[in-house]
Amino acid sequence: MFVALVLLSACTGYHPAPESTPYELPRGFSLAGGQRQPSCWWQTFKDKELERLEQQALSENLDLKAALARLRKAQAEAKQAGAELYPWLDINMGATHNTSRNLGQYSNEDVISLGAIASYEVDLWGRLRKMKKAATLEVSASKSDLDAARITVASELALTYFDLQALDLQLDIIDRQIKDNKVSLDIVTSMYEYGQTDILDTLQQEQAVEATIAQQIEKQMNLKILENQLAILMGKPPQTVEIKMLKGLPTLPPLPKSGLPIELVNRRPDCKSAFFKLRAANARLAQAVAEQYPRLSLTASANSDASRVNDLFENWIASLAASMLTPVFEGRRLEAQVEKKEAEAWQALYDYSKIVLGALKEVEDALAQEIHQRQLVKNMEKRFELSRKSLEQVKEQYKAGTVEFLRFLATELNTDSLEIQLVTERLKLIKYRIALYRALAGPIPTTGYPYENRNQQGSWR
Repeated sequence: MFVALVLLSACTGYHPAPESTPYELPRGFSLAGGQRQPSCWWQTFKDKELERLEQQALSENLDLKAALARLRKAQAEAKQAGAELYPWLDINMGATHNTSRNLGQYSNEDVISLGAIASYEVDLWGRLRKMKKAATLEVSASKSDLDAARITVASELALTYFDLQALDLQLDIIDRQIKDNKVSLDIVTSMYEYGQTDILDTLQQEQAVEATIAQQIEKQMNLKILENQLAILMGKPPQTVEIKMLKGLPTLPPLPKSGLPIELVNRRPDCKSAFFKLRAANARLAQAVAEQYPRLSLTASANSDASRVNDLFENWIASLAASMLTPVFEGRRLEAQVEKKEAEAWQALYDYSKIVLGALKEVEDALAQEIHQRQLVKNMEKRFELSRKSLEQVKEQYKAGTVEFLRFLATELNTDSLEIQLVTERLKLIKYRIALYRALAGPIPTTGYPYENRNQQGSWR
């Protein structure tokens, strides 16, 4: 097909877009990784609750069902385009009853008619074949779009799930901090009653307790919002999904194997979809070029009339005709159509090239983010441990009256903040890993997801 397009374009002055990026792909990524990434990458977290939610989301998510409907629409359009390559046959039947009066005598006559007409367009320039080819490629693009949507839903659900787990963990920490801060408030109040401090220290410690309670209220609200978001991802109404809380965050497995950039491009559904759309655009260009050439149509018909059904097949009138339709003057409409399709083909090339660059960037970004986030988490853990030890010392010194209350309060607030922030930074590390899994992911297997018809597959290259 592509060769035929080149030959036709050589005669018309129009040129198809190259079906490759205008730049060379890099030889490798900055980090290779060592562990092979499974298709269902969320299984690497070893979390049965997450696996249960993922399976339900991939079966019931409404965005995925809409993407499947778009795929079926594209398949129907491809079937419709392919039908143009076959002859058309129409059969008509009729019956007529005639009554006449002559010199007072009535006569009746029944006439039965049977006719058939067949038409067929000889695809001299490949116009119909190119139309079918473009529609078939668009089906493959829709299939890849469905695969990409599946990866998106799986990623969003995993991100929301771990947001929930981290928020639940922070609420447990805040609940403990409120208790600890109230104990500190009792100490300050006792010292005030014995005249060892003034009322200002008590008020400031009470304010610290109320500030922690305010954090608790806000995070409880966010927890409900995340639960509702998770329900929507699973195709369920809000407040109808129960989530089992882990009371902790998972430890990440080793980095997945990044492979070669060319392998990534051939694997990622969004890159595949863009490539199919590029090829389809070139096929549409070839079709537009062929529209400028004559069309040869063959028509055959047969008709018969009789008063009895048995006589219909005795006498036939048949005809065979051939016609050539050639554009003579159409106000340069066909030429403009070719120019439009040529521009669309080149636009599809640049879109494909940009998507490939974006895919490479997503992998490199996720690798860099995880490496530096690991360092940041280690730093945060060390800072929190030092602050915790400092708080123990300052609390004893404050009780002994050797340090001021403000120093004790500042150390307490800093320790509480670091503990909450440490959970946030650990969550970021998990999110960067999910981003890497998503960037490296290929199509997710459809086994176990009943809405998907596994026989409706598109080919790749």
